[in-house]
Amino acid sequence: MAEPAWVDLGVALILIGGIVLRFVATSPLWLDEALSVNIANVPLGEMAGALRRDGAPPLYYVVLKGWMLLFGESDFAVRAMSGFFALAAIPFIWITGQRVAGREGAWIGVVLLASSPFALRYATEARMYSMVVLLTAVGVVLLNAFLDRPSTPRLGGLMLVSGALLLTHYWALYLVLALLIVLALRAERAKPRESVGVRFRSSWAMVGIGTGVLALVPWLPSFLYQLEHTGTPWTGVLSASTPVIALLSFGGTGNDASSLLGLALVLLALIGVFGRRLDPRLDEKLVLLDLRGSKPGRNIGLLVLATLLLATLVGLVTQGAFQPRYAAVVLVPFLLLVVLGVSNIGAVKLRRGIVAVVAGLGLLVGTAGAGQARTQAGEIAAVLADRARANDLVVYCPDQLGPAMARRLEDIGKGQRLRQVTYPDLRRPVLINWVDYAERIERSDPERIAQRIHQRAAGFTVWLVWSSGYRAVSGKCGELNAHLNNVRPKWRNVLTAAATGQAESANLTVYPPG
Repeated sequence: MAEPAWVDLGVALILIGGIVLRFVATSPLWLDEALSVNIANVPLGEMAGALRRDGAPPLYYVVLKGWMLLFGESDFAVRAMSGFFALAAIPFIWITGQRVAGREGAWIGVVLLASSPFALRYATEARMYSMVVLLTAVGVVLLNAFLDRPSTPRLGGLMLVSGALLLTHYWALYLVLALLIVLALRAERAKPRESVGVRFRSSWAMVGIGTGVLALVPWLPSFLYQLEHTGTPWTGVLSASTPVIALLSFGGTGNDASSLLGLALVLLALIGVFGRRLDPRLDEKLVLLDLRGSKPGRNIGLLVLATLLLATLVGLVTQGAFQPRYAAVVLVPFLLLVVLGVSNIGAVKLRRGIVAVVAGLGLLVGTAGAGQARTQAGEIAAVLADRARANDLVVYCPDQLGPAMARRLEDIGKGQRLRQVTYPDLRRPVLINWVDYAERIERSDPERIAQRIHQRAAGFTVWLVWSSGYRAVSGKCGELNAHLNNVRPKWRNVLTAAATGQAESANLTVYPPG
């Protein structure tokens, strides 16, 4: 039956809105994005060494390097790669949505992904998370195709996607392991009349996915070094609430609308696991809840839950770090659960109303995110460009403030006229050395470094861009500011750290050469 014209128009408007919002972020690049560009600019032969000190796998940076050679290094250009990946994922969720819930499910999946504030946010960041979403979407399609009709090309595709995911983000390890568990259970629970075929296909799928793990072998020495030395000292560790926080983050962050959307998505995902229509042929309003779950919902739900639980358990043992964006590895299967949840609601008008509300909230939260300031770099760089003289010394404390601020100065053509260094090593603000970071910061001596800064800037002004709000810095930047006040007593505050919605806000204090 043909859909009413207003439904087609609504879907078209949501798609257009989702496409536009993937390319309209206005904030300058923040720390992680600036680091992505700077690492991608390192010669290929030196990139492994740079990443050993950074803590990430290499594939995204290699791809970004090629992208920048073609399209340049402007903020728009480097973010556009993530936007492209985000758009490329949409046809694949259409295919999978059609598999689990028919043609209507296909369009529900498209609308959900197009309007997802999580997907929208990371479509506008020069980071690897949109690439992760695309690879998982491709992987789901390949896996279903292989389980339907095994072939050597599809098996090879599973190997490639599995390996690419692991070389893009380390949380893919949990997804791969969870998927192997789900496939093993699928083979074990197969009905007698179909057990041979199911076990054969599931076993070979496990072989293909497991073989992809071998892609990590050449990178293993770097991975083990990162595991021991880099970590993520800038954020908190995992806790028992991590799975809940991760799932709620798919509604976006920062306001009441995002919280409401996150709760709605989780509720619909639960209906996708435990719900079913009383009669798919009828326009019934009720949903039958069954704790055993429906087959597709049970398997997909187990995959999502097992991935997050594995990440949490390993994190609790190793004191590993967590940021909600790491959950990008399960965004696609989670949205498929939501597709199932909506499809399990029998009333057509109610289904359409729910999708409209969810999509509307998603675009609302996504619009707010697109206009959100992710760093104060633009404001600080504008002041420096206007007031700083050639050869003045700009000091970033901690060094995490340096890459984004320095990039912004370069963008407005003022980077070359100023000398720029970072605390504690007084090196150029290009990369961050995360190796034993907290220990190195703790050993630093703000008083001695203030003296070095004072001497290095002899006859010129010192501009200190600083914040005491960073983990592992332990007040060192406040101490540096105090010691610079002593050696250059004519100081004054020019800017105060702003509430930008991100951690990357800072004070700007000037110390004339008196």
